[in-house]
Amino acid sequence: MERRPPLPTIFRGGFVLPPPKRKKTTGPKPVKIYNKDIICLPHQLGGNVLIPIPRGEKRSKLAEMGLIGKIALHAVWQAAQVEAEVSSVFASAFGLSQGEVLPYVYLR
Repeated sequence: MERRPPLPTIFRGGFVLPPPKRKKTTGPKPVKIYNKDIICLPHQLGGNVLIPIPRGEKRSKLAEMGLIGKIALHAVWQAAQVEAEVSSVFASAFGLSQGEVLPYVYLR
């Protein structure tokens, strides 16, 4: 009589438990925060105008004037909260009082 290798346990009648499922967390998900450099270009521009990103000496002059900063944007913020954050970055450069919003146009 020829001897065959044993079959896996699922075919021999043994019961194998499935792996446990991961438990879902019920807590709030962490909010994604985006850290960006922000540059204020104080010019009146109309229409679709191509604006080069300031580099080198031009950028350092803007930094000396307080027109370059870092901004932290939370993914769940509304437009008013983003405007307040932008205004707080440039408040000293434009002499804004507490809570005053800087009028600006966002360039992409």
